[in-house]
Amino acid sequence: MEELFNHIELASKNNAYWVALIGILTLPDICSSLESQDGYATKQKCIDWFDKWVSTKYFINGEYRLNGTICYSYRCAIVHQGKAIHRNMNYDKIIFLHPKTKGINMHMTIAQNTLSININEFISEVITSAKEWNKSAKLNESFQKNYARYAFG
Repeated sequence: MEELFNHIELASKNNAYWVALIGILTLPDICSSLESQDGYATKQKCIDWFDKWVSTKYFINGEYRLNGTICYSYRCAIVHQGKAIHRNMNYDKIIFLHPKTKGINMHMTIAQNTLSININEFISEVITSAKEWNKSAKLNESFQKNYARYAFG
């Protein structure tokens, strides 16, 4: 898992933001499949994983700015269609800002029904959560069985 985490971080550090974004958005699928009894990811497993391990970081002013359902919908839009919108999101669109956006440091802010996310902060937060998950998942029998078939292992 560490190799995958490192590759996503490396892509971000080298300004390969599309690669980093696609990598980080598929991470909940990968993690949820590894801990699954059957070794496969599903929409619900991915959503549940994100809600358990990541969403709490985005509970702001009494609401979840980003939860598993929104993240999964955005993942589908970006990975399969290259779009920043999806009919199952609470927002008109989600935009990821990178460090080259001078003078703008917005993270988890909403304006005109658009969620703005700092891509480097998002990557760091999701990877931190995935590393925490990985420590506990290693003890899981399903994880151990599925990890033997993991491509990055």
